[in-house]
Amino acid sequence: NKDEEAPIFDLVDYGVVGDLFDVVPALTEEIKTRKG
Repeated sequence: NKDEEAPIFDLVDYGVVGDLFDVVPALTEEIKTRKG
């Protein structure tokens, strides 16, 4: 979600504020790095 004030963030333990097409590739690379 790009809106850090979005109501969904009241319901979750963890949330990411950002664009899907920026966040997912970065997250995927980090997971690959940590898995080895």
